[in-house]
Amino acid sequence: MAHNYVLAWDPDGKLPEGKIVPNDERYYEALRRGCVLLPVAPEETKVSLSPWAKFSFGDGEPTDEVARYVGRGALYLEPGRGHVAWAGLLRHPVGAERKGLVRLIGSPHQAPLTQAPAGSDPSGGVELARAELFGDTYVVAAGQIVCQVVSPGVYAFALYGWARACRLAWLALSQLP
Repeated sequence: MAHNYVLAWDPDGKLPEGKIVPNDERYYEALRRGCVLLPVAPEETKVSLSPWAKFSFGDGEPTDEVARYVGRGALYLEPGRGHVAWAGLLRHPVGAERKGLVRLIGSPHQAPLTQAPAGSDPSGGVELARAELFGDTYVVAAGQIVCQVVSPGVYAFALYGWARACRLAWLALSQLP
């Protein structure tokens, strides 16, 4: 199935958050500019339940040098689709070393939401020092995780890990088509 992308963040602010970007030259141009895009199925962009979600945390939720849950998010998931794409922007002081490891995981701390059955594989983490998208004061961690549900519903997620001198500014999620 062909899919489109939804714009989660544009570092230059040229494109609006939530803009649907087709899988063509516009997608590659947005990537070249450092935009964060998550995959969505074309038919899902016209229904009332959003095929993606973004959660902002104001000044940012602080991370520690000890692994823990940070941030929170939720997404409506359907059975028969096995992966969730995610991205999170972590802010840090100018000159700070990009050091840490984070991954998306099902969150048990958001009752009454159901914990997403995801994130038990520690190999799905992102080392901040190796992240492809970063600037003087931020780093974007992004990836995909296996997440298979047997019933449709809204499931809870969070980032889990550690990061030196960072604050999680936002977390975005989408279920792969």
